Amino acid sequence: MNFPYKKFFSFVVLSALGIWLIAYVYRIFLAPLLFSLLLTFIFAPFVNSLEARKIPRGLSAFIITALLTTLFIVATVTLVPILYKQIVVFLNLALQNLQVWKNDFITFFKAVVIEKGLISGREFDGFVSRINPFSQLRDNLEENLWGIASLAPKWIGGVLTEILVPVLTFFFLKNLKFFQVFFIKAIPGELLTPLSILMGRIERVTRAVLHGQFIVAFILGCLYSVGFSLIGLNSAIFIGVIAGICRVIPYLDIAASFLLSFIVISANFTGWTQVIGLCVVVLVVQALDGIIITPKIIGGRTGIHPLIVVVSVIAFGNVFGFIGVLLALPVIATIKVAMSYFIPIYLNTDFYKKGLNQ
Repeated sequence: MNFPYKKFFSFVVLSALGIWLIAYVYRIFLAPLLFSLLLTFIFAPFVNSLEARKIPRGLSAFIITALLTTLFIVATVTLVPILYKQIVVFLNLALQNLQVWKNDFITFFKAVVIEKGLISGREFDGFVSRINPFSQLRDNLEENLWGIASLAPKWIGGVLTEILVPVLTFFFLKNLKFFQVFFIKAIPGELLTPLSILMGRIERVTRAVLHGQFIVAFILGCLYSVGFSLIGLNSAIFIGVIAGICRVIPYLDIAASFLLSFIVISANFTGWTQVIGLCVVVLVVQALDGIIITPKIIGGRTGIHPLIVVVSVIAFGNVFGFIGVLLALPVIATIKVAMSYFIPIYLNTDFYKKGLNQ
């Protein structure tokens, strides 16, 4: 099969260098820029749908952007005060829990080492006073607790900075067709057909991944928050929101739910009823997710193994920070589609067939 490999890879390399150069020049705005592109990618079909109903594209982009901005403002005004209070409560409970564990663990460990004759009580106390990870952790928690109020100006500054997001989102939604035409014109004629097929597949799979993962994460976050509130768990909404966010990485929501709930429950343990309730909530949410939510919303459209998602999100986050977490899913979806597209082409090349016959 005569596939124009050299021209294709030259075009890909030049495009990647161009994207890297733009990202480097505008790196100070990279986070809002990427977030705006993500929103544009997700909500472009809604703008296209409104435009198909004879609503001008500029007005359609404005309607979608205004709805998203209004939803964000309402959610911020409604949820931020609640989350603020619950974070403070959670950190206070974590401090109490840490103090209890410190006293119990150190007392138990001291008794064991003294009984074994490994060290005297005086030597042990001196050692603990010099190296005390519990004290360092407690100091960090206290610093976070008392620093929450001082972060308010930074939050306000962050909100002002994020005004760029709706502006950029509107700009990209309104001019998306212009960018698409420009990109198509930049593609060499010989590569137009294979790249159009490849980009179409990438768009479908990536949209399914992003839509699916974020919708599922939102639904599960709501279910966790309601369930934890029903069993009377302190900081229920905060823990539910964190669990929902963690659902972007498959199964991490379960670990986050149990870990954060354990901190809250053990700080003020009143019996096993709440522990059983916690297990029931997590099991019910996971059952709903496995039987109804994920199959209905995502189905088998992505074909990406959960382990690959977990490893990729952690790896990208470690290298690129929060931006890496945003990029992980689209990048692995793109790689998956590209491999499924190019492997059959490679298997039909003379290079492969000759090597097979030797």
